[in-house]
Amino acid sequence: MRTRTIFLLLIAALLGTWFIASRSSKSSAVIDRPNDPWVFRSVLDKQPRMITFALNDHLWAAYSTDSCSLYKVWSGGVDFTGAVYNMRHGPQPVTMGNAWFENQHRQPWVVTVNGQVETPQADYKGHRYLADGHAEIMYDLVLHNGQRIRINERPEYIERDRQPGFERTFTVENIPAGTTVSLQANTAGVADPGSIQTNGIWQPTASATMQTDDNLHALTMDGNLTLRSEGETKFTTMFVAKALIPNPFDADRAAEESASAIVSPGERLMAKSDCRTCHNAEVKTVGPAYVDIAERYKNIPANLEKLAKKIMAGGAGVWGVAAMSAHPDLQPEDARAMVSYVLSLDKGSDDGEGGAQSKDMASIPEDMWLKAENSVADNEVVPGILISLFQLTANPMSVEKVNYTAKPTFSAIADKLEAADADFGPFKDNFALEVKGYLYLDKDDNVLLQLGSDDGAKLYLDDHLLIDHDGLHGMEPKEAEVALRAGYHALRMVYFNGGGGRGIALKWARFGSPDMKTIPAINFFHRTKDAPAGAASLGGGNGATAPGDGTALTEVHPAYDLTQARPESFLPKVAGMDFLPDGRLLVSTWDASGALYALENVGSGDPAKIKSTRIAAGLAEPLGVKVVDGKIYVLQKQELTELVDNNNDGLIDEYRCFAKGWKASANFHEFAFGLVYNKDDDSFYAALATAILPGGASARPQIPDRGKVLKISRKDGSVTFVARGLRTPDGIGIGPDGQIFIADNQGDWLPSSKILHLKPGAFYNSFSVDSAAVANMPIQQPVVWLPQDDIGNSPTQPAVLNDG
Repeated sequence: MRTRTIFLLLIAALLGTWFIASRSSKSSAVIDRPNDPWVFRSVLDKQPRMITFALNDHLWAAYSTDSCSLYKVWSGGVDFTGAVYNMRHGPQPVTMGNAWFENQHRQPWVVTVNGQVETPQADYKGHRYLADGHAEIMYDLVLHNGQRIRINERPEYIERDRQPGFERTFTVENIPAGTTVSLQANTAGVADPGSIQTNGIWQPTASATMQTDDNLHALTMDGNLTLRSEGETKFTTMFVAKALIPNPFDADRAAEESASAIVSPGERLMAKSDCRTCHNAEVKTVGPAYVDIAERYKNIPANLEKLAKKIMAGGAGVWGVAAMSAHPDLQPEDARAMVSYVLSLDKGSDDGEGGAQSKDMASIPEDMWLKAENSVADNEVVPGILISLFQLTANPMSVEKVNYTAKPTFSAIADKLEAADADFGPFKDNFALEVKGYLYLDKDDNVLLQLGSDDGAKLYLDDHLLIDHDGLHGMEPKEAEVALRAGYHALRMVYFNGGGGRGIALKWARFGSPDMKTIPAINFFHRTKDAPAGAASLGGGNGATAPGDGTALTEVHPAYDLTQARPESFLPKVAGMDFLPDGRLLVSTWDASGALYALENVGSGDPAKIKSTRIAAGLAEPLGVKVVDGKIYVLQKQELTELVDNNNDGLIDEYRCFAKGWKASANFHEFAFGLVYNKDDDSFYAALATAILPGGASARPQIPDRGKVLKISRKDGSVTFVARGLRTPDGIGIGPDGQIFIADNQGDWLPSSKILHLKPGAFYNSFSVDSAAVANMPIQQPVVWLPQDDIGNSPTQPAVLNDG
């Protein structure tokens, strides 16, 4: 009997060990999260300064960093819409899917000191990742006497018997003797009062019954939670089977069980990966839009397998020079799910099957080849392509409306067909080009041609219209595949620009080489007899143009060496840069991941030796980074943040709020630009953009703090405003003798962009903010005006050259 008892105790102990291990495995450092990054800052549901935790496919939670209170807990995800996510000006991220509950107490904290009750001021201090795979937010409760009580809150998804739940774990620090901390809290979607459990003191104050159309009943409850002064306080809510509170931002999904139920597995997997860094569903960013991929490849098993392997192996394709990073840890079935989602976006277009790389040239029928022009002899042609430019009196709207037989305004010989903005010199709006000559191939080839233009263009080869890209549009590419016999092929391209941006680019991907490249000079020729007298030479040759005289710079000044400072596959949207004491280059990025990278060996000049590592993510449009005394500071859209590596593993663990003393709204254009550090006064300087409406007009009304220059003390993070009247101050830099200069952008009140010298109390001419207060202020003139389009539309950080 004794032996049997010992045996049963041993079995019980083993079962207990297994139960603890199985419970803790959910809390290991490898927890499956539905988004990457799974903790991130952003505007959310028209509220600024929000922090979101993507805890589980079925449960997300967001907090306001202004009030240090829970905003809501919902089942679904976030619709990442906005300029930094998909190039849309105006919208900002909103929640998707029904809510489990929405917090009704936006100022929830109560502190009792020796029987006296007071409402403290909440001060957000940041968030940090924990070694066990969780994360927590940190805030101080500031008492009337100035004393601070630190609250650390760890939100997490839990599940019991397939029942979803939300657990908040609090720890309290620096609490004075005789003091208790409590918060008002509410929840919803619970079956009964027993669904709420805590080791603190929970005092319910109200409850009501919820009922849905399908007769599902649940409770809403309100009450006060008193936290433990020592150790952890857990507050756990177990929900009914589905979230019941409709989302006003997602009304058409209110009847669904959850937003995640209508999101494909592949789309969920892509949200967890780095896909959004380079791709967007509708718009080309670093890489192609998903819809463009879907239109190129038919949704068949062979393409599913081919593209899945490409995701895992990485490499470049016919989409351009940007290489896709390899994903060797991705499981094949997950890669196939991702591709399946992308190919499902096909809108019924051409299914070009990957262009020139997809065909065996031997299988191309003879009547599909374009034959070279036999009448052209080598001694009759010279390098270059002929360009005629026509200044027009009005926007023609189409290349068909342009008279290309008229006398050209300007004639030139170019070595390539690639130009944008300043490359066109003084010709800005309402002009047209005709390009004529020969495209030469030394051998038969199956070629994918890509014509990009802003606005319309058409490309002819051997009198065949290959690409029709006519009409008003932005700088977009259009492609055609063609088999060309070796020799000279007559080329004609016509182009017009109506207004706004300007650009033309002709590229190709040759058989067996997947990279889309600008067609090189060695492939363009023209007959000597066809060159007009006095034609200028562009991009080489013996022409009369010179850099700075309406022509772009073509090389670095011979006193300098130009070297590559990034690996070939790293193509960031650079927002800020600075160096760590050990020589690593920090690069913050303006993209969906809001990341900070550390690059090693940038001085080697060899891309193969340079390594980039993402050390932080989830930052809200981090447009400035500065290292001071080895500490990393990043300027987010609505906060200056110190980034801390607590465990010395090279990755950032703690995002410590250093300063946030300026007002902000949910407007997409309220950027914070910088960052510079002035050692003379031990302060950081940054500049705030004004709010604008989609299209560029200033918004009305404006937050009072917009369009101002910030001075942030490194000692205590205090903020003072030192100048005003800016619009979009894209860059701020330190010039000679420690003076600060700011680049501001053209728009309302600013006829052109300009460089400003910062002077305390100065007003810089933008009247959009607090117009009455600045109406009679003297206008501080710029150091220099920058002619719009000729020098720069959006000048950024001024820099000093210590030479000359």
